[in-house]
Amino acid sequence: LLIAVTSSTAIALFSDRLERTMTDQTAEFLAADMVITSHAPIPDAWLEKATQFRLSQAQTVEFSSVLIEHDELLLSGIKAVSDRYPLRGFLKSITANYSTETIERQGPKPGFAWVDKRVLSALKLNLGDPITVGEKQLTTSKIITYEPDKQGDVYSLSPRVMINKQDLQVTGVIQPGSHVHYFFQFSGEPAQLSEFKRW
Repeated sequence: LLIAVTSSTAIALFSDRLERTMTDQTAEFLAADMVITSHAPIPDAWLEKATQFRLSQAQTVEFSSVLIEHDELLLSGIKAVSDRYPLRGFLKSITANYSTETIERQGPKPGFAWVDKRVLSALKLNLGDPITVGEKQLTTSKIITYEPDKQGDVYSLSPRVMINKQDLQVTGVIQPGSHVHYFFQFSGEPAQLSEFKRW
């Protein structure tokens, strides 16, 4: 009986720890505890309800765009992120000397762009040079090496450019009919997340 109780307790503890580990890793993979994806902005009432449930919120917008610099053209995947992104996990970047990888808890500030190393070589740029996304000129400040929620679709295979969501409208890239992916991210207590899901 003692062996049976001990074994049962050990299995229960192991299962609980395994479940929590998998939940944490899934949250990091999503950069949040819960994500709503859409091809259009979701109603404001949804975001207001999430605020009532005291959930932290972040948003990302992804689309493809052609960049032109030094007479070179490059189809790139653009990712515009809000100030609180990522809610879970972290980003990684390197600077011009390529020596040290830095963990980042927040994306680029307005006016700056973080780029895939392939963007620099393809467009003949160096860090610190300007890059134009649509009608907005931004300063390349860091090289992205890791995104927790990088998607696995065709668009994510293109060289990446990450910008601040505040710069998105100024670029003028998104027009009616544009193919855009919106990601609305939430994190909070499990009970509050469950209530929000039910709502």
